[in-house]
Amino acid sequence: MNVLHQLSLGLKAFRKAIPFIFKHKMGWLFLIPIALNIVLFSAGFASIGSLIELILAEDWIQKENWNFWGGEYLNESLYWIIQIGMRILFFILFAYFGGFIVLILLSPVLAYVSERTEKTIKQTDYPFQFSQFLKDIWRGILVAVRNFGIEMLWVGITFLIAFIPIIGWFSPLLMFFVSSYFYGFSFIDYYNERRKYNVAQSARYVRKQKGIAISIGALYASTLIIPIIGSTLAGFMAIIATVGATMATLEMSDKENEAVTPKLDS
Repeated sequence: MNVLHQLSLGLKAFRKAIPFIFKHKMGWLFLIPIALNIVLFSAGFASIGSLIELILAEDWIQKENWNFWGGEYLNESLYWIIQIGMRILFFILFAYFGGFIVLILLSPVLAYVSERTEKTIKQTDYPFQFSQFLKDIWRGILVAVRNFGIEMLWVGITFLIAFIPIIGWFSPLLMFFVSSYFYGFSFIDYYNERRKYNVAQSARYVRKQKGIAISIGALYASTLIIPIIGSTLAGFMAIIATVGATMATLEMSDKENEAVTPKLDS
């Protein structure tokens, strides 16, 4: 199956994911991103608040040290720049890095989501083993961190390409597709983990199914670039993307088996 067919398969699977989730009583899983958002933003704003207090406690910023004409006005302006600027910086950083942060923190949930999806479609039974569950979580974290590192390398290369005339115009689009691929990799890897693929084998498999990875990952990445609310929606989209990725890879596996069976019978 060529890349265009894979892209189409991924998009169709993603579209089917939401009704699938509610039909099979998995909607309660959306409560987890709500709780995660509350924790992340509470912890984030508390940390930013503490950092702002440390900055504002510095001697150079105290009002008594600004005893020159217009100093009080400048000091007040600087106070608000720090207050607002640090919070904006938090949103910018979370919008950029939040995608992988969410994948890491939701790793236990996404491992369950992928397994539950396959079990529902294929009626496969994976007996629960706590040790295996911990391995799945650790694998999800390692893959997310690995993909983030490789993506940052590509971001650096893309940044350099941006300085090349004409070609550089396409660098933001290239960066988006790179991010999409690695996000999609993370969603597909839960399926590969159950096939006992190591990370290298999983990477080879995803390269073969790059159309699915890019299409699923692009929908997740598109959410992250929505101003203000993008990072808030990431957790919900991660669950939908994992269901879609699992559905797409299962369908792809069926098609591959159908293609091989006639050859074996002949």
